[in-house]
Amino acid sequence: MQISPTRSGTELVFRRVYVTGDWLPDDFAIGAYWDGALWNGFPVPLFSLEDGMALCAAMPSLAFDEVAQVFRMEDGEDQLWCPQVARVIDGRAVDLYLIGDSWCWQLAEAGEPAAANSEI
Repeated sequence: MQISPTRSGTELVFRRVYVTGDWLPDDFAIGAYWDGALWNGFPVPLFSLEDGMALCAAMPSLAFDEVAQVFRMEDGEDQLWCPQVARVIDGRAVDLYLIGDSWCWQLAEAGEPAAANSEI
């Protein structure tokens, strides 16, 4: 099944979801924003700074670089940079972070999110 990004006029419509992944602790769900975009059938969520920081707590290899204003993940000698991207949500410009855009994220069905009710 193909899910296309939802559009309202020319603006993508983001909704608040909770995501998880096999690399995260059991029953761990993190808040994110999602417009329906998929990568190889998996959701491509965007994270607020607060959600990203909560994700860092569950993933010790992920850290926020305050100078560069990016999240980065160290994997041995390799580093993955997760940039800040501006999006429009409810008519406002919002800075979000593209963490793991080619990871196998899954929409969480239930559970208490790590960053509960994060608002922009």
